[in-house]
Amino acid sequence: MSIVIRQLGLVDYARGLDIQSVAAGEVRDGGLKGIVLVLRHPPAITMGRRTDPAEVHATGQELLDMGIELHRVDRGGGATWHYPGQAVVYPVISLSRTKMDVAGVISLLGDSVLDVLGRHGIEAEWDQKRPGAYVEGAKIASVGLHLSRDVITHGLALNVGPDLRGFSLMDPCKEAGLKVTCMASLIPGPLDPDEVGMELAQSFLRGLGHGSVKVARARDFH
Repeated sequence: MSIVIRQLGLVDYARGLDIQSVAAGEVRDGGLKGIVLVLRHPPAITMGRRTDPAEVHATGQELLDMGIELHRVDRGGGATWHYPGQAVVYPVISLSRTKMDVAGVISLLGDSVLDVLGRHGIEAEWDQKRPGAYVEGAKIASVGLHLSRDVITHGLALNVGPDLRGFSLMDPCKEAGLKVTCMASLIPGPLDPDEVGMELAQSFLRGLGHGSVKVARARDFH
């Protein structure tokens, strides 16, 4: 049984949900340990299972007028912001086959974020009580998962580029006034969110004990 990485590039959020659903079926039925999806999303605000609608400070139509989609999803956590300069990793994995539990997956995702940020010279802390990575109190990465029939979906978002405007339209992760930051604000030089996403996925799989995996690129799915 193996784990594969699929790097998909920029994917509409609704399409990303469909891709996760298909991947979850492949893992359940095909004997894989997991499929790790690396991608980015156009501007979107997503609301988790526990998100109160009042935590988003604009209507769906107002958001659409700004070019932002709004989605209610089944992951844990509150509202968050996705944008093309953000690295997103969805570890669609079987808990039984990887011998993990949900808390362990969250912890391993946290280790991966700290590992990648550290490689880029950014010192951050992971808060397991309010899952996410913080740099001097400002949140730089968020995590929210969903478990169904042994398989995890949803996952991790790391702010790479500077387009953080969506966070001002909500109470990020159920915390009004929460400060947020991104890699581009902390270190010089260009950053490619696709490459950062691959770094996160590879670090996560090393933590699972998979040093060598098959990688499929977006062009392989057209």
